[in-house]
Amino acid sequence: MKMLRFMAVAMACAACRTVPAQEATSVNAVGSIKRTLPPGKMILAGFNWLQLDGGTNGLLPREIVSTNSVTGGDSALTADNLILWNRDAQAYRTYFLVDGFGPPYDGKWYDVNTFAECTNRIRHGDGFWLRSNQSTTQEVTFTGEVPAFTSGTNTMLLEEGLNMFTYPFSAGILVNTNNMLYENAKGGDSALTADNLILWNVDRQAYETYFMVKGFGPDYDNRWYDVNTFALCTNSLDVGVGAWYRRLSGESTMSWNEPQPYDLD
Repeated sequence: MKMLRFMAVAMACAACRTVPAQEATSVNAVGSIKRTLPPGKMILAGFNWLQLDGGTNGLLPREIVSTNSVTGGDSALTADNLILWNRDAQAYRTYFLVDGFGPPYDGKWYDVNTFAECTNRIRHGDGFWLRSNQSTTQEVTFTGEVPAFTSGTNTMLLEEGLNMFTYPFSAGILVNTNNMLYENAKGGDSALTADNLILWNVDRQAYETYFMVKGFGPDYDNRWYDVNTFALCTNSLDVGVGAWYRRLSGESTMSWNEPQPYDLD
């Protein structure tokens, strides 16, 4: 078995729709990514992997987020939180990791309001939040099969409104150095007339929002610029990192066709 291990520390739900007809090729390449969860802060994470069992229906959070890498408790205020985005409702659902209640509750995620066990599944390409309620730094590891598709391309559907997503391959990518997201993106001369890409700054615990520029000429078009400063986006989407894509109101669903950036043969 090939073993590819991607170890990186990040510095910087129905989240989106993937196309189920895509055929994945199992190459027995297992990858993992380690994210730092700072004390008292939130990270926007992403699941870049395919399921190790070959399934496509997604994994329960406890199958993705190891209970050995986050901390449980008897309430949402003492335990770490998992926050999932419901694409259809355009709303969050928040869960906390239970510990101290005994079996069959410990080690599972429960709704902070209803105490219903989380049955939502996280799929390849989904983003999600993790919030630390601890006073020490934790390391969170995500593991899965490295994505490889017979077509050499992954297709993701980004619908009108907010989509939480991650780059669909086990590699980091600079936002403005390839054709990522711009071929079918709605561009414009301001954030209000164009699609937006929204990134999370872990250190500042704040969003950084960019819009797709079109109509300014070849020196500017088809690039992401900061909505406030008009600075060119120099950020990357790293493995294990999630982001938001806001599809402009009134625009049809966008097909994001991203070529596979590596060869596993």
